[in-house]
Amino acid sequence: MKNFIYISFLVLAVFFSSCAREVERAAEFNDTIIKEHVLLTEKVGKLISSFQETETNEAEKLLDEAVNQVDTSLKKVEALSDFDNEKKFKQSAIEVFKTYQSVLGQEYKQLLEIYQLPTGDYTQAEKEKWQELSQKAYEQLNAVTQKFEEAQLAFAKKYKFELN
Repeated sequence: MKNFIYISFLVLAVFFSSCAREVERAAEFNDTIIKEHVLLTEKVGKLISSFQETETNEAEKLLDEAVNQVDTSLKKVEALSDFDNEKKFKQSAIEVFKTYQSVLGQEYKQLLEIYQLPTGDYTQAEKEKWQELSQKAYEQLNAVTQKFEEAQLAFAKKYKFELN
């Protein structure tokens, strides 16, 4: 009987240890993806802020940096192995990065072109185009980011770790 109790405790200890490692691995998987997302959003934030400045060369440089970051981040996340056959969180991250690629290559590129216009060439039509492009970029990124956040919350809940 003592052997049975000892073996039961041993099995439980191994089981709980295994569960703790899975939670830790899930949190690390999450952190890897979130790190890339943060790096990208910081670059895009700097780009957006640069549109308030008067130096157009800086905005162009920051657009290039954001494009390079999204390409790098996308490759890193795509290279990650799926976690425990859980694909939704990783796929939502990939969707976010691909949407950023598209928005940076289209809407933000056009915004930069408008931004680089000489002051005298900036007309009401350009102002309206700026507003249209800004709104379109915001809507695309907001929609995909909401899905990403929902997938992250579901992932954290499934693997029982807290998000910071």
